[in-house]
Amino acid sequence: MNKNRLSLNRNGLKIIAIIAMLTDHIAMFFVPTSTALGFCMRTVGRLTAPIMCMFLAEGYFYTSSKRNYGLRLLIFGVVSQPIYAVAHGNPLYYPDFNMILTLLLCFLLLLSYDKIKNGALKTAAIVLLTAASAFCDWGIIAPMWTLGFFVFRQDSRKKTLCYCLISAVHALSNIGFGLYYGGSRYSQLWQLGVFLFLPLMMSYNGKSGKKNAFAKYFFYAFYPLHLLALVFCTN
Repeated sequence: MNKNRLSLNRNGLKIIAIIAMLTDHIAMFFVPTSTALGFCMRTVGRLTAPIMCMFLAEGYFYTSSKRNYGLRLLIFGVVSQPIYAVAHGNPLYYPDFNMILTLLLCFLLLLSYDKIKNGALKTAAIVLLTAASAFCDWGIIAPMWTLGFFVFRQDSRKKTLCYCLISAVHALSNIGFGLYYGGSRYSQLWQLGVFLFLPLMMSYNGKSGKKNAFAKYFFYAFYPLHLLALVFCTN
């Protein structure tokens, strides 16, 4: 390995994901995307979701208890949902679900891919879970990323190609919808920020970093807590 090459472990990437998420949500609340600063902040914020999806694919593969992993996602997803709804100005019954619940669907998708032996049933489960994610943050795209990260985890070239294709669909569809609904030609270009993840993915060394309960649960807890703090700051 080239000693001058950037090398990031899992904890390092989690810190980047947290900083990117906070930057993105501060912009969402306080800095219009129409400004240069807001545009840059939202672009940086595109890093968080693919990092989450990659680590979910790895977490599924390496976890000693898939039951506990899924239960953890369910608990934090349910706890986060009311805060997420308030932060986005939605009534509690509105079908717009938070990113941790998206990751729960991604986890169930991997479970289906891994455990269901019948090809038709496996395909049906994957399609239904992906479709269900349409009601979630990063819906459709996050399950596709996660499955790609899992299937091609041993082949960096195919993993990179798969990520690029899915990301291109995400970015171009958002840019297209933005234009269709009357936005400027630049209004959704910040969605191209998903490609900023590529050098980080290539720099990941596969190591976890320091293991302790704080490192394990902080990322889950930070999600609802930072949204709650931002809601209080706006009132």
